Amino acid sequence: PQYRGPPPQRQQQQYQPPQPTYNSYTTTTPRPNIYHPPASVHYVNIGQKLAGDYKFGYDTGKGPAGQSFREEVRLDDGTVKGAYGYLDSNGKMKIVRYTAGKNGYVVEGDEASESAAKAQGGQ
Repeated sequence: PQYRGPPPQRQQQQYQPPQPTYNSYTTTTPRPNIYHPPASVHYVNIGQKLAGDYKFGYDTGKGPAGQSFREEVRLDDGTVKGAYGYLDSNGKMKIVRYTAGKNGYVVEGDEASESAAKAQGGQ
């Protein structure tokens, strides 16, 4: 056999990530111009001892943009309890009640029961 010398050196190629391509224009979908007036009823009450307890709420009242409300209270032990509601697309009021405290965040009400029923295979 005839000696041909060392094998040719292969040049290692470094990975080059693809370069991003940028369009010279951006398309956006215009947002509908819907006016949501401020809530007609709202309140805030901070505890007199300033120990972190509070209570607040609002209700937008019925109007062309629907209705929603929220109410929340923080107790002396740090537990937060509240509820919120809104009109769904069928005009039905959905109400969700919640508690956040030493047992975590617990939801009950329309949305919680519907979610649980769907998770169990019901409709």
